[in-house]
Amino acid sequence: MTEQITEKNTVFTRGYFHPFNYNGKAMGPWLFVIVLQFDGDNKIIRQSDWINYTPRKDFLGGPNMNQQLLEQGQ
Repeated sequence: MTEQITEKNTVFTRGYFHPFNYNGKAMGPWLFVIVLQFDGDNKIIRQSDWINYTPRKDFLGGPNMNQQLLEQGQ
């Protein structure tokens, strides 16, 4: 987690998942943003996740926005 912002009943969390291996394949690092919305009892009523998956060719195509993490040695 690199940043967390709270605004009324909503929490925005930014960060990245560290690189890992899955079925012998290198994955990550992956940038993410998670948005949680809470009700009056502080229970989660809505969750939205954005994850920039790599390797991109295995998922959606497009640019690798995670390259900055690799360059920083994350």
